[in-house]
Amino acid sequence: MLMFLTQYFTVKESSDDNFMPICCKCIEHAGSGNKDLKETIAVNDKILNIMEGIYSGEMDSLTPWKKMFVKYQMLNGNKNLHGRRYHPDVVRWAIELYSKSPSAYEQLRKSEVLVLPAKSTIKQYRNQADTNAGINQEALSEIERVTAGGKSLPGYLTIDEMKIRENLILREGKLVGFVDFGPNNNCLPEIATHILVFYLRTVRREISLPIAWYPTKSTSAENLALLYWNILFACETRNVNIHALVSDGHPTNRRLYKLLSGVDNLTGENGLTAPNPCAPKRPVFLCSDPSHLLKTARNALYSLKPTGSLYLHKGGRDILWTHVQQLFDQERAMAILKRTPLSEEHINLNAFSKMKVNLAKDTLSWKVGKCLSTIKGAEGTSDYVLLFSKWFDIVNCHWSHPIRTMEDDRIIWLKEHFIKTLIEWKREIKTTEKKTIIPQPTFEGLLFTTFNFINLCERLLYSLEYVCLSWKFYPRYFRSVLWKPETTRSAFSKS
Repeated sequence: MLMFLTQYFTVKESSDDNFMPICCKCIEHAGSGNKDLKETIAVNDKILNIMEGIYSGEMDSLTPWKKMFVKYQMLNGNKNLHGRRYHPDVVRWAIELYSKSPSAYEQLRKSEVLVLPAKSTIKQYRNQADTNAGINQEALSEIERVTAGGKSLPGYLTIDEMKIRENLILREGKLVGFVDFGPNNNCLPEIATHILVFYLRTVRREISLPIAWYPTKSTSAENLALLYWNILFACETRNVNIHALVSDGHPTNRRLYKLLSGVDNLTGENGLTAPNPCAPKRPVFLCSDPSHLLKTARNALYSLKPTGSLYLHKGGRDILWTHVQQLFDQERAMAILKRTPLSEEHINLNAFSKMKVNLAKDTLSWKVGKCLSTIKGAEGTSDYVLLFSKWFDIVNCHWSHPIRTMEDDRIIWLKEHFIKTLIEWKREIKTTEKKTIIPQPTFEGLLFTTFNFINLCERLLYSLEYVCLSWKFYPRYFRSVLWKPETTRSAFSKS
């Protein structure tokens, strides 16, 4: 809003040496020959103060990051292309936006909706990243800078693997593109097809960066464990306390969790932890990515269509995909009364759309669950959708409504309802024929991740005022910085 004042009002010196704001657009519209009209459009100080008071009040309601963003939009709005300067956080945000969609970024910039760095500036920043395999020294330097003074920061690690384009590049006299697990690991001369990333993020976002990456073709659980221990030591010795390790439910990651925890079966009951040699009294919680669990829960529901491979039944009620299809058909027939975000893309899934988190979140949403409850015979499907909708909202709680105490209704709901519902469902399957449950990896992941989420909140609330955990990871941003990817995706890369 303050940009409006600077754009449409200018300052004119009057005869009594006081400065007055003049409407530039009105002068422009009136024409240069009408001097009398120009003299009648001066805006007095009282009106200007009222307008500034209104708009400054709106600014006070913004978050610090938004205030900073608006400030730099105003500063750069009237400068030429070569005189603009950007805050580092604006540059990071611009890189992330450009990585998601270069064409959309260029449209925003060229249409002057936002004042953003040019494409060449983005590429210059991207090329500054060290692309050598292993633990990144620049990342370690940044961690040391943030934790200077001995301040300890609670954080967690995320593991992800992404598909890249197979290619060899000659860079500084060295062929790049082979499988590489760092300087101390001997690897076969194979061309890498994926890139393995360890991403570090602190709870309060003081640090959020990829700390290590490795070009790979296939990574065994044993190699993952060795890499994890090295990265854990690098973080702990720099005053970053690792409280959790997050990954998706790929079989390799499940074997990794078995190695780290020392268990043979991931039953999920009572949580899952790995020892921390740097802090024996603070074990590391092993968690599955909630976004991945939500997608697998939706995929399990999708498999319940007439030609599917599953048949879920709980508490005497059927859980069927045909109920979701029926809801979609009803809303398509009466578009004016549409209440849910369901579309053809949500209903007719393919291998690519099954990996999209937003589609799974829309399908397993509160709106869909409530609308399903109005369909005769769909009560079981409605309960299923509402169960996972509430669970996902809790484990990805928004910063505006964080968890401040273990007596929070959301924590109690996880303990008293969600976990008990899963356990009772499993017991029901043991005693009833022709009844099944969601796939075992999804069931176990939901159970030990929920237990660990509760325990992690309890641990963090000893030293923090509130907890707001988000397990997001930005693989597209990282892929664009490090390696030009293909449009194809890994079998277990996140969307």
